[in-house]
Amino acid sequence: MNFDIYIVRELIKNSKIQWRGHILMRMHQRKIKIKDVIYMNCVLCKSNLVQGKVNHIVDLDGHIIIIKGVPANICKQCGEYFIENDIALKLEKIVEEVMKNKVEIFVVNYSEVAA
Repeated sequence: MNFDIYIVRELIKNSKIQWRGHILMRMHQRKIKIKDVIYMNCVLCKSNLVQGKVNHIVDLDGHIIIIKGVPANICKQCGEYFIENDIALKLEKIVEEVMKNKVEIFVVNYSEVAA
């Protein structure tokens, strides 16, 4: 097992982290399901986070999925974004549905599909 995935799984199990955008993408790629997660400050630079919206991009098995307008907490200093657990679960479902369509590139607005 890859060391970074082991750490992520342990943190997820203990509800110690929030999903970073690229971690979520890697978990989609490795077909790891999302569990309960929480956060406070940026794990990279320890700066404060502000609420905003991001375009979440997933590159999975030759498919590119762009989910626009995803609510996230964005680091003021480094720009890394973090996604709340309930939103990450919705993103996981969106990705699973899109993968069934066999579309190579798919763009969707989060507000339209998450409701």
